[in-house]
Amino acid sequence: MATMIEKLVTSLTKVRLEELKQELLLDVRYYLLDAIGCGLFGSTLPEGEKVTNVFSDFQHKKGSPVWGTSFSFSPEITALICGTYCHLRELDDVHYSVTHPGSVCVPAAFSVAYQKKIALGDLLLATLCGVETMVRIAKGINYIEHSRRGWHTTATCGVFGAAMISGKLLNLNEVQMKNALGLAGTRTGGTRAYVTDGAMSKRLHPGLASRDGVLSAYLAEAGITGPSYILESEEGGFYKLTSKDWDINSVTEKIGENWAIEEMEYKWYPSCKSVHSPLEASKKINDLYKVKNFRDIKKVLVEVSHSGLDAMKMYNSQSIISAQLSIPYGVALALTGRSGGIEDYTTKNLNEPDIYNLASKVEVKANVEFDILRAKEHKSGSRVTVFWNDGKKVTHVVDSPKGSLGNPLTKKDMEKKFIDLSSRALNEERIYQIKEMITKAPISTPVEEISKLLVK
Repeated sequence: MATMIEKLVTSLTKVRLEELKQELLLDVRYYLLDAIGCGLFGSTLPEGEKVTNVFSDFQHKKGSPVWGTSFSFSPEITALICGTYCHLRELDDVHYSVTHPGSVCVPAAFSVAYQKKIALGDLLLATLCGVETMVRIAKGINYIEHSRRGWHTTATCGVFGAAMISGKLLNLNEVQMKNALGLAGTRTGGTRAYVTDGAMSKRLHPGLASRDGVLSAYLAEAGITGPSYILESEEGGFYKLTSKDWDINSVTEKIGENWAIEEMEYKWYPSCKSVHSPLEASKKINDLYKVKNFRDIKKVLVEVSHSGLDAMKMYNSQSIISAQLSIPYGVALALTGRSGGIEDYTTKNLNEPDIYNLASKVEVKANVEFDILRAKEHKSGSRVTVFWNDGKKVTHVVDSPKGSLGNPLTKKDMEKKFIDLSSRALNEERIYQIKEMITKAPISTPVEEISKLLVK
């Protein structure tokens, strides 16, 4: 009897590039564009430079190029660095399965494709299948329960997606691909302990998952075997170890009917998804009522789903990461007239007394109304109620903030986001070339041509 991994590999092996709709392939192209924009921006940040410098002695003249830099490393190290870049400011795509597939899958795809001189069409197909693998395994594990138990789903499930992508680009056969995913599963990991103090470990998780997925595929190519029952084994199976219940059949059912990449949300705000609805509701209150007397606010009540409580904590004024995971910070930004964009997530703002004092007045509670909304429609909604000292009260509800499934970014929005982010790393002419190549170049275009545009 075939295992879940074997069924998944068999199903995705049958997917052919020429059978895919052009609209779907265009979605994959813009998926690449979004991840690369986030990665290029990450290359300009101090944290990105620190990560890159760790590997400075491991440069490889024939290695895969690191976006936004002049460095080249072996493909697994390049995947690690670029994956970390993508996630440094919480601007990378997100799926309702509590995963950020782009920051794992796209770096793996480009790192391996550059080495193997792959054409753009094959990279599009591999990315589609890798994202599908990562999300399906996350859906099957009961991602809410998995997250509540302290696991970071991007890290734990991402390695499978990176292994699938790398395996397809290495042209592994079905047996080798099964081994690649089995090996990947033995390297899965990543806990949410960063929530407590805003540690940078969260930023490394996509890169580490990308690295281990790439390595797993190369090991499988060399004949190293991995466990076929990596998901469902009673002896150390991934699902049994990391969740109390799961739906193993959802990993393989109806593949090709609806693609995970079509369910993706592209972030407009550089913060945890749970922050977006409260932030936008607070912006609406500020816009509608011209809040100038924010110092006279007595209390702000924010109602969210139980999963949204992950972002209920007050932020650490020394940690940008903690602010990006904080509903109180996002609400305070909006009510003091900020947009909630990249420019607002700085150490200067974190130490602004007005923001800190207002954030300390924010109370976050769970409401079953938003649990139902999340379960049935995969929406992270919230209700924000502002109370003033004079007794005035204002309420606003947002269930589909900009960038969500119910209010998606347009292709023009995504191009603007890409240009804004990448302009910090590359000049205008280069940015335009990258955008045109990724969104319009023939599928026969060598990925190497695109990769050469991504470096200094």
